[in-house]
Amino acid sequence: ARTALGDADGAVEIWEKVMADHSYARARTQLAELLAAKGQRDRARKLAAEVIAEDQHTPHYQRKQEKPWVARAKKLLK
Repeated sequence: ARTALGDADGAVEIWEKVMADHSYARARTQLAELLAAKGQRDRARKLAAEVIAEDQHTPHYQRKQEKPWVARAKKLLK
């Protein structure tokens, strides 16, 4: 919601708080997208790579749920 309102810094702060307690692919991917948009490509690529690497070790049901986020993470690495 903050991103839609033009508050990218606030959105980054919120996703970083979420990631402090959880390692959701969605949180890492959306944070990576925000960082890339702000010019922080190295950190964005690192987060995207983590999402992709972790996906290989997750259970099938979780891989199915996180498939859209993994696909978006892969786009960040191109």
